[in-house]
Amino acid sequence: MSPIHQSGRVDPVGDAIALLPQYLTMSDAGPHGKPEILTGLVQLVAEQMSVVVDDIEQAYDDLFIETCAPWVIPYIADLIGVYPGSPLESQTVLTRATVANAIRLRRRKGTITALEQVAADLMPGPASATEMFRHLVVTQNVQHPVADRGRIADVRNALNLEQLHGPFDSMAHTGEARLIKTGRGRYGPGNIAVTLWRSQPLRRTWVDAGRVTTLADSMVFDPHRFRFDPLGGDRPLAAEGTTELSVSHQAGPLNVPAPITRRAMADAADKGNLSAYYGPDGSVEVHLNGKLAAVEVPDVVICHLGDTTGGWNNVAKLTNGQVAIDPELGRLATADPQDAPPRVRWVQLAPSDTGAAELVTRSPAQPPVVTVLASGDGAAPTTVTAGLVAAGYRGTVEVGDNLRYLEDPMVSIPAGALLTLRGASGHAPVVQCSTGWTIEAGDGAVLELSHLTVSGGPITIKGKPDRIVLHHVTLVPGGNQLPNPLAAPVGPTLVLDLDDGWSTELFVDTSICGPLRLPEDGSTVEIVDSIVDGLGGQALDADGAGAPGPILTMRRSTVVGDVSVSQIDLVEDCVIDGTLTVTRRQLGCIQFSWLESGSQTPRRHKCLPIPIAAPGAGTGTTPVTAHPPFMSTQYGDPLYLRIRDVADNPNNPLRGAGDGYEMGAYARQHHIQRDDNLRRSLTEYLRFGMEVGVFDGSSK
Repeated sequence: MSPIHQSGRVDPVGDAIALLPQYLTMSDAGPHGKPEILTGLVQLVAEQMSVVVDDIEQAYDDLFIETCAPWVIPYIADLIGVYPGSPLESQTVLTRATVANAIRLRRRKGTITALEQVAADLMPGPASATEMFRHLVVTQNVQHPVADRGRIADVRNALNLEQLHGPFDSMAHTGEARLIKTGRGRYGPGNIAVTLWRSQPLRRTWVDAGRVTTLADSMVFDPHRFRFDPLGGDRPLAAEGTTELSVSHQAGPLNVPAPITRRAMADAADKGNLSAYYGPDGSVEVHLNGKLAAVEVPDVVICHLGDTTGGWNNVAKLTNGQVAIDPELGRLATADPQDAPPRVRWVQLAPSDTGAAELVTRSPAQPPVVTVLASGDGAAPTTVTAGLVAAGYRGTVEVGDNLRYLEDPMVSIPAGALLTLRGASGHAPVVQCSTGWTIEAGDGAVLELSHLTVSGGPITIKGKPDRIVLHHVTLVPGGNQLPNPLAAPVGPTLVLDLDDGWSTELFVDTSICGPLRLPEDGSTVEIVDSIVDGLGGQALDADGAGAPGPILTMRRSTVVGDVSVSQIDLVEDCVIDGTLTVTRRQLGCIQFSWLESGSQTPRRHKCLPIPIAAPGAGTGTTPVTAHPPFMSTQYGDPLYLRIRDVADNPNNPLRGAGDGYEMGAYARQHHIQRDDNLRRSLTEYLRFGMEVGVFDGSSK
């Protein structure tokens, strides 16, 4: 093959000249020729040849599903009879894995492992398939017993009882006549259950464990008790889920992202397999202060560190350097006193990566001017405040770890300057304030915050900023995450205190915020794919008492609490669990959104809830559902603001968006579209006479 046709060309001009007769190249460089004329001509031709060669190479790549361009996927799918379903992100209707695995899965049609692989190809997370007839009560032939058939409950086996009615249930059940495809029946001779885990495992890599105050003095920290969550809340630990290496492997408890229970972790420890959960190959690891290595597996004890009143238990029983872990409460206790909080690695379940998350796929557009490291490696500043000062409050300041920074930064951005404060790629540091964070912005200054968690106090922005951007930021609702949610302080997380007559732009993208206090002074706020949690009060207004705020644009977001604004441009595909009050109602539009009754808004288009008659109320117009069916409204819960799918509900937010699917902040996950595609695809791989039901393994 000639050099011009070889892939990975370094010098296309040299390759083209090498194809010319040698006397021409010598003449071009000789004393009687005009230097560079031939080379310049060849360069023009080589550029066009490169375009043609690239097109030829891409045409060859397009013959294979693994290397083809995205637009070719539907054409290859049509050749093998794989048909598109509901559109996903960027209007994609087919995943590459679905088409690539279609033929080999058809050869395994009717098997459980094939159904699991179909679900895994279509869904973002793993799946488990179970033949429910194997869990029916039957009288077995004593000459041909089947070991994996369901058996009578062993009340002495707590782990098996804990898995009752789940995808890994080993008990025997009586048959049900209800249909499995409706989700109401499960155990039947022709039923197959496919369980999906929709919660997303988010890694928390070597963060500072949260401290706990002593019982005697709330201002003194206990050197023996800690919480995995650096914000100080009880957060259940989760298993990230190991990847299945073969399509013939059936998913087990360790292959799915699910909460770790005490019994499961203790049972693994008793069997000498604690490393499946704890250690370098597991999802949890503890590094005590001053130690060169993480706590070894033999020193780890699994126990209940709580009691019925929310207090602590079993801490005093630890001896000889033991470390106790309570995976269900996310608590940690040490036998030896610790001078500083341990560094911990753990996995947290969440509906999505909205808010601050350790994302490693982003490529920063700007290199950092200053890198902050709490460890003080090299000459790097050890505090956020020191990093901002070193950068002159302009440029990009990057925090290069996941640790907790206890400080109240005072920031003064020069006029016209751009200041970006972000977590480094793969990091999501925590800035924990005691009073708050004050930012003084000069005339026309721009502030960008990215991949940060801020707790303990509001961010107050003063002066004359031109634009404020929050991207993958968590402004913790309630300030601090105390063990008792009712004791958490209710206050704003972002306050704009601008100079008189000055207006600014606020853009909130893929973030979680507490109450926002934004004045009505011509400013605009745009909220996209985000959550605003008002904690039962005003979620967005000017003063916390219902005064109208700025001009609002909101898309695919969830708001819990009342909203009061002067004007809206567009509210689309949103869930507002509270009253929306708009001053200038002759402008703007609200469409495909959930609004509480009593809201005063501009014209609406296909919004929920639809006034329908309550059961037994004749032809009245009382809404059956007053609030969206959230699974949980507590920040940090794995089901935080996820919407429950209520059957036969005309006011279903999961089917009310402009595209016919989910409203709210988690719409970008496309769970409902994927569910529809999965149910449509599973029927092709079922044995004759079988029915399939799809269940959510993440819901309670």
